[in-house]
Amino acid sequence: MTDTNLENLELPSELIPSDMRFTPGPSLIPVKFVDELRTTGSNYLGTSHRKKAVVDLTKEIQQEIKNYFDLPADYLVVFGNGGATCLFDALSLNVVDNSVAHYTCGEFSSKWCKASKLIPDLKVTEHKADFGQGVNYVNDDSELICVTLNETSTGVQLAEFPDLKDNQLLAVDATSGGGQITWDVAKTDFFFFSPQKVFASEGGLWVMCCSPRGVEKIREEKKRYVPQFMDLVPAVDNAEKGQVYTTPSLSSLFFLHCQIK
Repeated sequence: MTDTNLENLELPSELIPSDMRFTPGPSLIPVKFVDELRTTGSNYLGTSHRKKAVVDLTKEIQQEIKNYFDLPADYLVVFGNGGATCLFDALSLNVVDNSVAHYTCGEFSSKWCKASKLIPDLKVTEHKADFGQGVNYVNDDSELICVTLNETSTGVQLAEFPDLKDNQLLAVDATSGGGQITWDVAKTDFFFFSPQKVFASEGGLWVMCCSPRGVEKIREEKKRYVPQFMDLVPAVDNAEKGQVYTTPSLSSLFFLHCQIK
């Protein structure tokens, strides 16, 4: 049955957004960034991501991110394709030998946990909170501890990072919180996000801040098969040269640079 009241509903002009693009997920890319990209003409878009102009830009972004998050000099900013969801699989495949623990409190943190559970011969412990509730840390001996900075589906933010044991690593999905929630990122080993959220860029790219311990663990010999697309060693090797391993969207890098400036 048609609701004629809704059909004839007219919103007051002061309640209508000035920009009607979708905002709960991706952030709005400022039009001035698009205009700035246009000024690059044929010097940027459609060129090789190995060319000096792109490498120089990538190096600038790496330094800008380190400055923004006040990271130690020995942290490495790594880029890759596939969006942050790609790292749900890649991190467990690359840095976990036997056990991983996930703290879940909504759809996206649970999705990350599910990805780990699909990896054969991996012990996965889930510490689950009810939807809308915050997580409570418990004593856990897992090699990798996985937490979500801001649970997109519920808006629940972490109150604190867990205390780690000497042999443990901390991975943080910061996709909908990194850049706007104040945290000491230097207390994490893998702090990753997609720039289409807070950083007003486009999807398809992931950005990860890696501690020296995290980089060392990535480079260790793997005890399982890792598909080439999921192998983080080439991503780390390229990041050290200011490059992205596989061809990225150059507009995504450009808009990320514009926003973080």
